Amino acid sequence: MKSLLLLLGFILSFNSFAKAQVTETFSYGEVFPVIEDLGKTYGPSQVLVVFDIDDTLLVIEHCKKPDGSMTRGIGKFFHCASEHTEIELSTRIKKIQKDGFDTIALTARGLNLIKVTQRELAREHGSRAIFDFDGKPFRKDLQKIVVPRTRKCKRGEVAPCLTGKTTDKPRFLNGVMYAQGNHKGLALQRLLKELGASYKAIVFVDDRKKNTSNVYDAYRESSVEVEVFLYLLHRD
Repeated sequence: MKSLLLLLGFILSFNSFAKAQVTETFSYGEVFPVIEDLGKTYGPSQVLVVFDIDDTLLVIEHCKKPDGSMTRGIGKFFHCASEHTEIELSTRIKKIQKDGFDTIALTARGLNLIKVTQRELAREHGSRAIFDFDGKPFRKDLQKIVVPRTRKCKRGEVAPCLTGKTTDKPRFLNGVMYAQGNHKGLALQRLLKELGASYKAIVFVDDRKKNTSNVYDAYRESSVEVEVFLYLLHRD
């Protein structure tokens, strides 16, 4: 009997870890059907859709200085125009917003990039819709959001591993959370707590494996159904 219980525990443990997988994709064509299915299951108002920005919503393909050299590093955000990662993306996001899905952007960018981020999200690209996350039910400005700091986990520890310290640098403005490079899973949880918002399902899209893993780790023991997509179309 003891062996049977141990085996059952192993199976359940395996299944819990097997569930915590990130779906890799090169197209939003795989993301939006999942959003729609969750809307049918829980109702659109119970589903939150969260987008990273860099190489997920916006991408800077080419940017040269007047002397012909390439602009690199943080300077490109100030001086370069962004493109949408996919032609119909902003239109599809606008549609799910109209259908009743709440949407936000969650970026690792810091407060020094707020103005240029707002500029690029609102940049018009022909007849395409702009990226607009400044809608209900979110308050427009939350400053000094307290987020736990994390460290590298030791062998046998389960992520996220905390340092016992916090940071209050992140800010939420116009539907965009500027996480200042902090753990996106914990940042999202703290943001929703501050907003007094709860959902039965969350869809998260990001181009970096670290961020997708962090979101799943943060919600591993939660009753919230979390669908995480690692979006790789514009990754080098």
